[in-house]
Order: sequence, then structure tokens, then C-alpha cells
Amino acid sequence: MSNAVCPGAIATDLRANSTRILGKDAPEMRGIGGDEAAVRAITPAGRRGTLQEVAAAACYLAGEEAAYVTGQTLVIDGGWTAR
Repeated sequence: MSNAVCPGAIATDLRANSTRILGKDAPEMRGIGGDEAAVRAITPAGRRGTLQEVAAAACYLAGEEAAYVTGQTLVIDGGWTAR
């Protein structure tokens, strides 16, 4: 068995540049959270996650602390799926 890290809306350079270049209303941006106000409104944490937060989850699952954790999905989405 293996574990999985499932990130939600994460702030990345690719995301920022895509929005800047294409514009938040471009067809290519549909369904991937181009509207920052909407992302903040629907995410209980009120913001996008960071790359460091996703990396920390992956490092935890790869480390000794999680040696007995198996077959789990670790959702890193600021509470979006729990709302």
C-alpha cells in the first residue's frame, strides 16, 4: 500500500504567471481557481496553501514518524473539502 498527498488550491509561480498572462477569465483558467477572492471565500483557511505546506506533508509521510501510516490520503486544502 502507499499513501497520497492531495493538494488543493496552492500558490505557485506557474499559477501566478498563468493568471497574469492569460487573465483570470480566460477559458484556460476555468475550473482551476483563477479568481483569488473566490478561492479565499470558499476555503476555510482563507488563502491558498504554500508549496512548503505540501512539501511538509510529503516529508512527514516519507519519514520515520509515519512508518506505521499506510494506505492514507492526506488532503492539504485548507479545509475546503470539510466545509
